[in-house]
Amino acid sequence: MKIIKIQDILLTAGMAATGFAATSVYAASDVESNEHLVEETQEVVVVDQADDGLTSKTVIDREAIQNTPDGNGNMTDLLKSHVNVRFEKDTENGFQNGEIKPAGVSINGAPNQQTAYMVDGVDINNDIDPTGILYGDGTAGVMPGLSSEQAYFYDSSMIGSVTVYDSNVPASLGGFTGGAIVADSLFYSGVDRVGVNYRTTNHRMAKMTVDENIREQYEKAQVAAGSSNAEFQPKYQKDFVNVVVEQGLTDELGMVIGASRRESDITQKRVVDEKGKIDEQDQTRNIDNVMANFRWQPNAEKKLDLSLRYSSYESGQFYGDIVQNNFVDQHRAYGATLSWEQAALNGTVTALASYDTFNDNRKSNSASVTTTYIDWENDPYIDGGYGDSELAQQNVGVKVDYKSSPLRFLGMAHRISSGVSVKKTDYHFERFTDVHSTTIFNEMPFLNEKRHTALKGTVKTDYTNYALYLDDSMTIGDVSLRPGIRVEQDDYLKNLNVAPRFSASWQALDNTRFVAGANRYYGRSFGAMKLAKDVAKLNKDDSRDFKSIDNIDTPYSNELTIGVDQNTGNFTISARYIWREYKDRIIHRKLQSSPVDEYINGNDYAANVYTLQISNIQPWVVGPTLWNTILGFDWLDTDRDDLGASQNPNELVYLDGKQMTLREMEAKVNSSQEEWNIRLGLDMKLPDYDLTWSNKIYVKAPVQGYDYIDDNALGESMYKSYDYDVHTQWDTQLRWQPSTWGNQDIYFQADLLNVLNETRRFGTQVNSGNDFGLYSPGRQLWLEVGYNF
Repeated sequence: MKIIKIQDILLTAGMAATGFAATSVYAASDVESNEHLVEETQEVVVVDQADDGLTSKTVIDREAIQNTPDGNGNMTDLLKSHVNVRFEKDTENGFQNGEIKPAGVSINGAPNQQTAYMVDGVDINNDIDPTGILYGDGTAGVMPGLSSEQAYFYDSSMIGSVTVYDSNVPASLGGFTGGAIVADSLFYSGVDRVGVNYRTTNHRMAKMTVDENIREQYEKAQVAAGSSNAEFQPKYQKDFVNVVVEQGLTDELGMVIGASRRESDITQKRVVDEKGKIDEQDQTRNIDNVMANFRWQPNAEKKLDLSLRYSSYESGQFYGDIVQNNFVDQHRAYGATLSWEQAALNGTVTALASYDTFNDNRKSNSASVTTTYIDWENDPYIDGGYGDSELAQQNVGVKVDYKSSPLRFLGMAHRISSGVSVKKTDYHFERFTDVHSTTIFNEMPFLNEKRHTALKGTVKTDYTNYALYLDDSMTIGDVSLRPGIRVEQDDYLKNLNVAPRFSASWQALDNTRFVAGANRYYGRSFGAMKLAKDVAKLNKDDSRDFKSIDNIDTPYSNELTIGVDQNTGNFTISARYIWREYKDRIIHRKLQSSPVDEYINGNDYAANVYTLQISNIQPWVVGPTLWNTILGFDWLDTDRDDLGASQNPNELVYLDGKQMTLREMEAKVNSSQEEWNIRLGLDMKLPDYDLTWSNKIYVKAPVQGYDYIDDNALGESMYKSYDYDVHTQWDTQLRWQPSTWGNQDIYFQADLLNVLNETRRFGTQVNSGNDFGLYSPGRQLWLEVGYNF
């Protein structure tokens, strides 16, 4: 690493520390005279609830959600400040600012699909095929477009809190090798109110960095031949609206009903007739959310919750060079949860039943496609489409949990948690009509016309997953221990997965606590592979060896953690070291010696994660203002590689003149993750004027990677490494929320993302033979207005 980069880190940290020190001077002199201000706003924006240090989790509460400058208002947008969470670098593509689908996230260096998502105690992961590993290229044209790891694209206005579990995760949670993101939706709080808001932005309110050698294509915004993706999005309009109603129905029964609509219109150009005429049309992206939660609480010992949820994402697209082929890819999720909590057996018993359906479908204008090659010099002319099809996943689950009240035996205090769960998953694929494909070769008489038919049909399969867990939080003096175990098995891979969990904390001094842990986490289920196997049979596709799945082990990660929490004055300091070893991840591999691909357990890799967080305990008081501050730093060292299925990891290549294997090159530049991040939160309240000013500053490590140069005389590939330098981004939000009359208020909010308009190159792409840089988004303004009554 270059010296200047280390200086950048030290300079940024020094500036932050200076800000803390300066603020503490003001706070020390003013806190006594402004105690009433502190009492009015005790709530810290991001709260770490540590369970005596036994669990490493961060709770993003309702106030933090409201005060986080974000873009599309997705659940994952709230996680940018978390030191253990990373967004893959290709999710920050500024050329695609019109998209609204939530990004996937990685926790502690794990793959995106190994993050568990839950809402109100229910698993909401979409396991159909979020990463595209299951279906071959020949099937892709007649399958719905890829969805996302999270089945519900929640609007953050409907979320009560989000908890991120990153290490020392209790045995009650499973289905991940990285970590878990657990959301609680809004339930009735005892106050009747209605909230309405509208949020908007567009391309005129944003900046974008564009290479000159691609500017003409960017501004033209024509969908590429053979593609339906909006690669360049110079013009777009986003409009979001949501309504949340909280209402008490009786003294014991209350409800919350919410609905939201997020729309994005993305202007694109396309071929509209056989003569090659170009016209301008809009591709569309829409997300709808509806939720209804009912809570009946007759007394402090009983509670009944009923949750209903619905989420829909629609992408209206068209191929750039295929006439009469508008289509809509839709992802829909809906479900219900019934939960009963009852004091019993010297503790609390919670019984939960859930039902969810996740559905991806494609609706096309045509079920017949003709590809005509005029000659070898020009792209083919394509007319028609690939028909309608549907992929679905249905979950039915039952879970019973028991948490004891404090018990005392064997000279120690105990709190026992245990539970059992059963989840049955049904998978379904249907092609509603035969899809006919014809290829014609004009002026090429030596090539025969080709015809192919993908048959209509229905494929169904299912599998069941069982889980059992037990842990005991024990305390003796200043030491707390939590041994635990989680056991899982499914009826597909039939692997019996035993995951021991252990964490410990020692309150060495009044303000000093040491923590440690040793844990194992097993990854997500793979029942969707059964479906892919049967879909391949329907398509008469023998290009993949699904029998190889029978011998696959379940991916898992081993974890060791050690850390310290220290309170000093008005500061709380938390330092952690996490070692993760990721084993048996499932990958798709193309074999050089065979036309049949296979699935295998890929190479293991490790991650070393170092994190440091400093925050104030009580708000700093500066005159009439209150300030909350948090500074976070993380360093991720991993040898993970993300090689494609057709790449041979043992192939000998040259990087910057040095010979190594392809896998060694991928691991060397750590191209799948940024090495380090600095995150600074600085939030101000001005209660007398109903103003809130929130700031998030991110300083990100250089993006590292490699570009192909050429082959040498021996046919070995040569590459050069690149390093796109440090990137700083400042996001800010200003919110004015004056009271009008009674309990009513109106607010006006402006979110300015990337205030300094600093963009960075994070990759290279080729278009029409030209290399051009991919850049992060520039400055963007969001405007929002809301009314609560």
